[in-house]
Amino acid sequence: MKPKDLNKDAQEMGSLLGGGIQLTVTILAFAALGWWLDTKFETQPWLLLAGLIFGATGGMISFIRTALSVGSSKRRGKEKQDSDRTGDSAKPSDD
Repeated sequence: MKPKDLNKDAQEMGSLLGGGIQLTVTILAFAALGWWLDTKFETQPWLLLAGLIFGATGGMISFIRTALSVGSSKRRGKEKQDSDRTGDSAKPSDD
């Protein structure tokens, strides 16, 4: 494997790792907000549960978008690499 490939893999892994951290922080932040609102309005545990649900939903949407973008860029890179190996070009021939 070339150093260039390793660098790209590390960037993709970092992107997914960042998405996982963002998911965790989003869930915890919304849970903390729900807990704080519960103590302020004395509605235990309903706003905490709502915060957990909103945080998990928003965090998962963000994580899935990140994962899909990494996957699609990897797929595009592989298709380009395959066409470079075979000598095919993306342009149609003028035959």
